[in-house]
Amino acid sequence: MTERFFAPCPRGLEGPLAAELDALGAGYVTPTDGGVGFAGEIELAYRANLFYRTFRVWSRLRAELSVVLRRQGLGLLNTK
Repeated sequence: MTERFFAPCPRGLEGPLAAELDALGAGYVTPTDGGVGFAGEIELAYRANLFYRTFRVWSRLRAELSVVLRRQGLGLLNTK
């Protein structure tokens, strides 16, 4: 049974999120301010949620690692 869902995101990231949902097999992908509407089976919602949570965890770890490297003078983008 097809359900309708809404995936919130920060403004400006609607396009990339829509592309990811399309790649996951979502139907009726509709970007709007602050998120993306889409349709699919409940299993699609589970996959989308898992993808989003995994992305957030890796993004947070990357940001924390970047801070540690900068404090140690090892930042990859150190412009000093």
